Amino acid sequence: MRFLALPTSNSNTRRQVATHCTPTKEVTLKDLIDRLALAANREKEIYRTQDSYGPVVVCDYDGLRILSFDSHFEQSAMRLDNPLELVHDYTQVMLLVLLFKEAKHVTLLGLGGGSLLRVLHKHCPATVFEVVELRESVIQVALNLFSIPSDNRVVIHNRDGIDYVSEAPEESTDLLYADMYQAYAMEEFQNTSKFLEQCCDLLTSDGWLVINFHKLPEFDHPYMEDMCALFPEVLCCGTNSGNYVVMCSKQPLEQSLPDHRNALIELEQRFNVSLRKSFAQIFKLSHPGTSRARSIGAR
Repeated sequence: MRFLALPTSNSNTRRQVATHCTPTKEVTLKDLIDRLALAANREKEIYRTQDSYGPVVVCDYDGLRILSFDSHFEQSAMRLDNPLELVHDYTQVMLLVLLFKEAKHVTLLGLGGGSLLRVLHKHCPATVFEVVELRESVIQVALNLFSIPSDNRVVIHNRDGIDYVSEAPEESTDLLYADMYQAYAMEEFQNTSKFLEQCCDLLTSDGWLVINFHKLPEFDHPYMEDMCALFPEVLCCGTNSGNYVVMCSKQPLEQSLPDHRNALIELEQRFNVSLRKSFAQIFKLSHPGTSRARSIGAR
């Protein structure tokens, strides 16, 4: 099988159409055009608007409702017959931090279609959520077309996440999810040491920062070294889509990862999602000076 990305595809999972190739016959340009046309006919654009940052587009495709900024990357996807299912595997991996911290207050930088917000709100009934989203148009789309919760446990700020992390009170949140993306790439400030320092200040004494990376920086990059210097515990997990989820704690883990297996089973049951393969792929980032990552034996 070979995969061809469609031109309308969170943070960064490409929507793909499989094209079958045999050893004796190459797929012609006409074949590819025909298949793209077929796929386009299965996709229905249900909403489009434009703000000062660019387009916001919502399409229904094969039972999914997809948010994009009119680029090759999906910003979010929701299954129409099951809005509480996490479609993208990197959002599933982001749940793993709940093995280590049961948060009373969660901050989400970047709303998109609100996949994490929907699921966490449902399964964490004692948690309060603070959401920061730059684009008012995205907030309205999430409220009207992506079934995000709107009650006294959810506060949505229409403001720049860069300003928010510099101005929010210190030690004001237990868990901070950072998933700020533009149409084609991560928000640049999210990839700076200053961002890490400000997030660390916002977290409670045993808080966690979780970042979604479309492309993980090299382990010896100053950004990654600063991350390891700021946070005593830095865990990393790859996904099938190519994204990496990095989980950073202000306190070292009291137990080894294998000791969390019973909690993993409970987490899977609670969210009705399989996380064991992802859990087995977690590795720990080394501290500055060792110039490499080391496995911590999750398997």
